[in-house]
Amino acid sequence: MNNRLSKAAMWGLIILNLFGVLPTARGQSSTNIGLPKPQDVPNLIAVVQKPDASQSDKARACQQLAIVGGKDAVAALAALLADEQLSNYGRCGLEEIPDAAAGDALREAMGKLQGKFLIGVVNSIGVRRDVKAVGGLTELVRSPSRGAAPEALLALSRITTPEAIEFLQQTLASGPADLRPAAAEGCILVAERQFALGQRDLAMKLYDAVGKADVPKPLHLAALRGSILSRQSAGLPLLLDNLKSDDPTILDVALRTAYELPGPEVTQALSGLLPTARPAVQVSLLKVLVDRNDPSVCPAIEALAASDSPQVRVADMQALGKIGGSSSVPVLLKAIESNKTADETDAAAEGLTRLTAKDTDAAILKAVPSASPEARSRLIAILGFRGATIAAGELLKQAADDNPVVGKAAFVALASVAAVSDLPELIRLTLACKDDSTREKAERTVAGIAAKNPDTTRRSNLLVTAVGQATDPKAKCSLLRILAMIGDPAACDRIQSAYRDRDPQVRDTAFRILADWPNATPASLLLEVFSDSTDKVARTLALRGLVRMAVLESAQSNSGSQKLSLLLLTQANRQIRDSVDEKRLILSGLGSLKGLGGLQLLRPYLDDSAVQKEAAIAVIQVSKALTSPQDRLMAKSLLESILTISKDPGVLNQAKELIQQIPGKSIELEVSTKEN
Repeated sequence: MNNRLSKAAMWGLIILNLFGVLPTARGQSSTNIGLPKPQDVPNLIAVVQKPDASQSDKARACQQLAIVGGKDAVAALAALLADEQLSNYGRCGLEEIPDAAAGDALREAMGKLQGKFLIGVVNSIGVRRDVKAVGGLTELVRSPSRGAAPEALLALSRITTPEAIEFLQQTLASGPADLRPAAAEGCILVAERQFALGQRDLAMKLYDAVGKADVPKPLHLAALRGSILSRQSAGLPLLLDNLKSDDPTILDVALRTAYELPGPEVTQALSGLLPTARPAVQVSLLKVLVDRNDPSVCPAIEALAASDSPQVRVADMQALGKIGGSSSVPVLLKAIESNKTADETDAAAEGLTRLTAKDTDAAILKAVPSASPEARSRLIAILGFRGATIAAGELLKQAADDNPVVGKAAFVALASVAAVSDLPELIRLTLACKDDSTREKAERTVAGIAAKNPDTTRRSNLLVTAVGQATDPKAKCSLLRILAMIGDPAACDRIQSAYRDRDPQVRDTAFRILADWPNATPASLLLEVFSDSTDKVARTLALRGLVRMAVLESAQSNSGSQKLSLLLLTQANRQIRDSVDEKRLILSGLGSLKGLGGLQLLRPYLDDSAVQKEAAIAVIQVSKALTSPQDRLMAKSLLESILTISKDPGVLNQAKELIQQIPGKSIELEVSTKEN
């Protein structure tokens, strides 16, 4: 499809979308939205010329004639060029018709029209790049009273014949002051096109002419960029000269142009400016050099690390992280050790993390032992981020450091670089921790490394053995917490055994871990504690754990999980004492059940004034989940009971809505007491 069709078609589809489907001149209804066809032209012309046709119909017809019209449509479209409502539609149609008659019509109109209509026609002539219109356009420039001189200059810039270009240059050099900006803009447009076509000498001549002309500064700035680029490598002196300018607008153009001017000699010249440039310019030049991605400038960039400007040093560290090499590693390491500002240290650390140069890991690792604690922790963290497995041995040593900042950093990094074979040493280091926050990091690292063991049946074996051998209660507790993070059956068994330990701290740790276990494996022990203990905290923890396990199991879709949930809550329910808190806990679990068994356990609580509202809400929750017609009828009897005992409006409304949804007569539910 040619350019004419693509541009006009796009415009047409927008218009069609706004106004709907175009009816034909003969009253035929067109239900097929699409591009017009050549055979439609007579009807479209008729619509344009029809006196009583609506403005929107004529506009749509003009648009479609722009797509398929030819010489025969020119007269109809030209007749609209002075129409207040349809002038733009008519001339845009003429712009697209390739026949020479369309150009003739526009040139003829240019000699007759005034004001906005003339401006529109001039613009259309420029769109058509009508070589025959050059004479008429130059006359318009010489007759500014007709009101289209600036537009005529811009139209000439689109035609770009030698005659048109020469006239633009003359107007720029010696034309009226009020027309020079338009002439300058026209010269820049011509220069851009000529440069794209490879005519660099002509482009350079035009850009330079604008740069010397008495025109507004923005035009000078646009010409400056062109003057540099059109000279290519020969434009380097001009670029460098303007990079030293004190004028921020000129400097901004020069910096932007520095991104565009190609060639390694340009890169080297830009790097040569770094030592003497102002700090703000140095920061900008660093960004330009990074974008040009030439590692040969690294020495010049590295030298700026000694700058007195914090902003320059930060930008320098960032630049080295992106294009730096092996020689940049000592510079970044020194910045971290010096720690002059937080931003600079952060930038250097990020740079080291990103650096891809060979032996970077080894260089960082070598610097670790002698670094200050703060710098050491940074370097250790970087090794962890880089996944530097060669650092595992040194990091195991650093994990034993008395400084908590270093120790924590080492354990965190070891999570990324240590191997399963390092577990014995990691366990030893964890048990030796004196700082609680460091031990917490160590425990997580040990659990993570243990999880890397591909043999899932042996992941916790080493830790299980360590618990059995440990004599220090604090060490045992640490190992138990690690086992909890691993969470396999062997870990759970060992933690349950630890609940029988003689040390109360070990027993309490084991019990709290089991009460928070992610499945029902330790449920029997929790039931035992809930049944036998007289300690209120222990009973609460045990019941809370049982309820949570039951709710988790109930969330499973299979019936086995539902049965286990009911069993757990039934057994716990038998041990409920006269405690409102315990009753509320058990009710929160019973409300999650999906079967009739939950209702049987809930029925007695409806008569307990202390938890009556909670019981009613739980009944409603269970009733909503029932699907069996018989079960729903039994639930209906409890819902009807709620209507007689509850005073809460929200509860009553929910119960009434459910009752209405259950057809049939309710069936009395067989009551199950807590003691059953």
